[in-house]
Amino acid sequence: TRFQVIDYLLELKGHPDCGLRQRLLADYSFVSKKLVKALKISDSLHNLRECDSRIWGLVSATERGDLTELCGYHNITEYFQAGIFGSPETKENNIRKALKMSLATASKTVYLGDRLSDSRAAKAAGPLNRVAEPSKLSDSHHSVPAANQKSAGCHPLIHEG
Repeated sequence: TRFQVIDYLLELKGHPDCGLRQRLLADYSFVSKKLVKALKISDSLHNLRECDSRIWGLVSATERGDLTELCGYHNITEYFQAGIFGSPETKENNIRKALKMSLATASKTVYLGDRLSDSRAAKAAGPLNRVAEPSKLSDSHHSVPAANQKSAGCHPLIHEG
């Protein structure tokens, strides 16, 4: 997550300055929100939500406050009845929280992600019904997607049944 990366870089530079850490986190947040606000939410997501009665939750490595703001900006907050979960908590912990909030069992849950770390997090969180396995992405994929890409780094947690 951005928190871990910034902490690591500050530690390497021997710079434990909390003020610098906060400025770097704020700058990162500003730039990433600006980029994500420029993205268009696919009509496919809206169509899927209309015809899918399952409970959805959103789990991401993105900072929770940023996620909440961006979902509100794009008018999709109500899609995620189980909640919106992000950093600084780990994805594993956030998946567990989403399961608890939705009252769903792990065996009836589908987790969709776009990185190998998403599959690992979902498997570590419990025996989920299905975990989408990204076939060609690696954990080194850390850039914000271009506007024409379908993923904005958000990972829906969808409960079946």
